[in-house]
Amino acid sequence: MRIPRSGGSIFTKTFALTRLQRGPRPFSGDALLIDRQLFSGLPPEDLFDLPMPPRGEAESEKLEYERALNRRAAWRQVRHAGPDP
Repeated sequence: MRIPRSGGSIFTKTFALTRLQRGPRPFSGDALLIDRQLFSGLPPEDLFDLPMPPRGEAESEKLEYERALNRRAAWRQVRHAGPDP
């Protein structure tokens, strides 16, 4: 997320999970809580604990990390509609 600052400077804010927030946790039924997001119990185990790219990594290298996150996103549970009135 980019945060504009007066004077034209731009800072980049990174929201990083702590070590205790990362990894899979059991949830209700066959659902899993992985990195504080809810997933069905079906993703492959190699997608459970994905590494974070090192700071200052080149954009081309970051794309490999992003591909793994996008593969895991296929199993993420999302809201299909807004709340009931």
